Amino acid sequence: MRTGVSRSYIYSSDQLADRVVSYGKLAVSSVGSSEIISNCISTVHLSPVIKSSRAKAYRSTDQSYSAATDTKVQFDTKVFDPYSDYDNTTNYRYTVHSGFDGQYVVHAQLKIAGRSAAGYIIAKIFKNGSQVTEHIRPYAGDSQNFKFDALSVLDLVAGDYIEVYVYDTQAGTIKGGSGLSYFEIYRLP
Repeated sequence: MRTGVSRSYIYSSDQLADRVVSYGKLAVSSVGSSEIISNCISTVHLSPVIKSSRAKAYRSTDQSYSAATDTKVQFDTKVFDPYSDYDNTTNYRYTVHSGFDGQYVVHAQLKIAGRSAAGYIIAKIFKNGSQVTEHIRPYAGDSQNFKFDALSVLDLVAGDYIEVYVYDTQAGTIKGGSGLSYFEIYRLP
């Protein structure tokens, strides 16, 4: 007659890229005064890693713009862009890659040269040629440079494109430099 207790548990585990390999004790059985141990090695495949599309670029030199006109900010130097989704030479826009539909965090920071008179400036985020968000900042008439941001979370699908524009009541200058005027976009997991 065979008697005993059966137990399943993971004894040890190693994670290898896209699968988990486990070694476990499958069962312990008693036959008379002897104990029989059965072991099992199993592989469980995990779902594929979610690829996260992202890019960051900055304005390398100063960019001038006219008063009371929407002007596209030309972020011309890439910091990173693993899927080559950001065009930093012609259209200055990020285009969503096939297979990367989802929600994205879009952020732009601009550093603006000081002003001689009071007014206001607007940073605008455009999706497919239409404005989707803006940040308005009034300023005083002084020589101090200032920074301001525009931020949005957007649902994007393959082929959608994102651009950044500036509108100012006066002509002005966007200051260039990696930590001064930049654009970044990240796909949320």
